Amino acid sequence: MSACAPFPPRGRGGKGARPWRPARAGATLARERARQSTRLSLRPRAVSQNVSLQLLHLAQRVRARDAHVARAPDPALQALSPAAPLRALVAERARVGGLGAVFALGDGLDTLTFSPTLYLLESAASVAQLAHRWSALERAWGVRHQTRFALDGDGALQLAAQPYAGALAPTSQTVMITGVLAALLRRMGHSELVVAARAARGPWRELACDARWLGPASLAEPPVALRLVWSRRTAPAPSARLTLHPQSAADDPVAATLAAIAREPHAPWTPQGLAHATRQSVRTLQRRLAAHSTTASALARRVRTRDATVAIAGSLRPLTEIAHAYGFSDAAHLAREFRVASGMPPSAYRAVARTR
Repeated sequence: MSACAPFPPRGRGGKGARPWRPARAGATLARERARQSTRLSLRPRAVSQNVSLQLLHLAQRVRARDAHVARAPDPALQALSPAAPLRALVAERARVGGLGAVFALGDGLDTLTFSPTLYLLESAASVAQLAHRWSALERAWGVRHQTRFALDGDGALQLAAQPYAGALAPTSQTVMITGVLAALLRRMGHSELVVAARAARGPWRELACDARWLGPASLAEPPVALRLVWSRRTAPAPSARLTLHPQSAADDPVAATLAAIAREPHAPWTPQGLAHATRQSVRTLQRRLAAHSTTASALARRVRTRDATVAIAGSLRPLTEIAHAYGFSDAAHLAREFRVASGMPPSAYRAVARTR
């Protein structure tokens, strides 16, 4: 979002004339508006998002597989960021590790815990529904850059990136989207997966087989289309990841707290109640959770958001009923928390979930 333009010259008076301000005061006000404009541009509703953006941030916020991916403790409540920083981050990863490192970002899905976006994509019943949901999420987030899909028979999916305001998407970002889709297809049971790309001139060129990158570190020409072809279908992995915490030691305070909340997600949990349920003092509970960079209230939000997400996606129950069933004060409270977790209101998420 651009900064506010300077005030036009004040009029000569009369009805509708702009009140006079000293030049210095006007400049100060303009600077303040510019600062406010910069802050607003970082809010989720003020920026363009896409599915790859949210999944990349999820991949950044869990156990890293190499030194190029950042860590953070809570992947379920990820913050949304502008698309431009995403493109810059992916381009930097491509510069350091080549397109193979960008394609490998999709492997991060295997380490993730629950998030509304991942739940929606992994619960797709078919490749066509996966593609439709991906496109519906891009539309729901108001993305200028759309991914165009086309099924090629029963064993192939083609995709092409629509331009950013007239310019083609960077090759690194298109490869990253393809890597995430390849990982999702593998989880759906599609194996012996081959990824190929085609430039404006020339035949299809093989780039990857399953999760192994076989192509060069960079492409001389940007691909106009990519194709994912599978030749074998096996039993799919669990269609939706509902766990909120990775497998850990039995005395893990995060796992114990999440288990206590999950038994009664609608209960008005307090630190005192959770300390009693986990058989420790309030101070000990707070200290142990702080060592994992979280709090009891944050864990309660994660459990309630997960259970509400499943209800929103899989039923037509009124939002007020869902809110009361899972510990939210009202539908507005549910909508606020859900927007933070998914980047959209519950009604828009439900509409995407019903995309066939």
